[in-house]
Amino acid sequence: MEDYKEMKNKPDFVAFTKIGTMLNKDQIIVKANIDLGSKFTIKEILNVMGDIENRTGWDKASKEYFLDRRYSDCLLRKRYEIIVPMPFMQNREFVEKQMTFRANGKMYIYSSSVDDSLEPLKPTLTRGRTLICGSRISHVDGSVKITMVSQMDMKLLIPPVLLGGKMVSEIEIFKDNLIKEMERRMNS
Repeated sequence: MEDYKEMKNKPDFVAFTKIGTMLNKDQIIVKANIDLGSKFTIKEILNVMGDIENRTGWDKASKEYFLDRRYSDCLLRKRYEIIVPMPFMQNREFVEKQMTFRANGKMYIYSSSVDDSLEPLKPTLTRGRTLICGSRISHVDGSVKITMVSQMDMKLLIPPVLLGGKMVSEIEIFKDNLIKEMERRMNS
């Protein structure tokens, strides 16, 4: 992949980062490939990832996660707060539109920030901005794979190189927690 730097390479998780895209030349973009094996179906994975009401129970990066509006089965607006695990830094809030759709046997989830200039913000938070966040969930060689691409402006005064490593770690933790939640639901 042109200009991407490999940050992690495991059998079930490979991640790359790159500084800048046409959306924003200064922000880091992360691409991750996750292999969930054959234990789960795409529908089961979507049910967990799309369960906004219970998201904070398993997604440990989220402090609050809720549905603002549902426009249709495939289009919604969500608001969430992510925990910034650094001393003396406020958590970040994001307000996004999300679209889910199927094409060529694959499921896609696309999110980006809405114009949030009129949205109230708690004084204890800083508003982040999702430039692009996309996931493709598909069957490949008998395994369910998720490809995630994310470019966010976290409004942090951290060099992009350091932020990229942290974002890769957070996506890997997300993967591990998603698997735990999938297994919990299967066994309950």
